[in-house]
Amino acid sequence: MGAIKEVQEEKKRSLREIIEEYRALLWHIEDNEGVVEDEWFAEMSALDADLATKVDRCLWVVDEFEGQAEVYAKRAKALADHAKRLKVRGKRLKDYVKNSMEIIGVRKLSTPNYSSVLISKAPPSLYIADEEAFISEYMETDLVRAKYSPDKVAAKEMLKGGQPLKHAELITDNTSLRYR
Repeated sequence: MGAIKEVQEEKKRSLREIIEEYRALLWHIEDNEGVVEDEWFAEMSALDADLATKVDRCLWVVDEFEGQAEVYAKRAKALADHAKRLKVRGKRLKDYVKNSMEIIGVRKLSTPNYSSVLISKAPPSLYIADEEAFISEYMETDLVRAKYSPDKVAAKEMLKGGQPLKHAELITDNTSLRYR
């Protein structure tokens, strides 16, 4: 019964708790001028095993989360595609109703579910026959919006090549966790 309780207690220890115990042990070793006593060596070995187990469990959960995220992303795309198709179908049906009413000259009617179905004049809309020509013609006016953003790939390559850039620097001390 005692072994089961020990295993349960081990599962409850967080990675942070294991690290804190590891640090405390390293401080004892440092206070002892680097001499590792036998009991500390045994404790360090146990902490190494606990750390490996906890990291393994954490990374297994990471893999699960990433797998679920992929599934949700695919499902979200499928749902978004379905929503687009439904909107197109709805627009077609709405146009069908509008065109049918216009053909027979009915501008307004009531239905069991809609108290007012009417064809009204729409606000003016803009049609630009040649967008490139429009942009070229009106580039320097408020009629053309420009969105500027840094080309981070090009800037990174320039910095790697040794060319300095104001307001930008290459950060090389980042770390990442990799596992297989």
